[in-house]
Amino acid sequence: MSIWYQKVHKPQYWFAWQALQQASNLMFTSSLLTRYYAYNAYYYVFNTPSLVYTGVLAGLSPADQVTVYTDPKFGMDNPLKLTFWIAANIGGSSSTAYTDLQTYFATKGVILTTTIMTQIVGPQSVIQFIVQSMKIAILNTKGLDQTVTPNEFVLTQIQWGSASFLSNS
Repeated sequence: MSIWYQKVHKPQYWFAWQALQQASNLMFTSSLLTRYYAYNAYYYVFNTPSLVYTGVLAGLSPADQVTVYTDPKFGMDNPLKLTFWIAANIGGSSSTAYTDLQTYFATKGVILTTTIMTQIVGPQSVIQFIVQSMKIAILNTKGLDQTVTPNEFVLTQIQWGSASFLSNS
């Protein structure tokens, strides 16, 4: 009865304190910006496996595509798991996230070569396009009072699978 009474009759500041504690724990244990990019990437592309297989993972065999996309720890079929790929994109080829992904999938028999990783998380990848688009959206928020336009050359060079989409084609 005592536990129930304490739970039901806690003052409002206690609940506010708990909420602030949870928010600060989330901020200190993960990158909110990386999660933001991952949720947008999932919403726009990665929630459709066929798009990922034919585009992002085009350099892998069909079996390896399924392994990478549906992996329970570092797959691409979930925004939380997609944050690792976003971190690899942001950190580049010398980042821990990048090398950890290569090492992890090598233990599963999927070799993510530098060429394939560049296609997935490189400077002309779909993930890079989404990250840059979201940066522009954030910077163009009215509260920041800035105007940012995308670099048209970069946008025309985005690689989708083995093809590169050019604005004139």
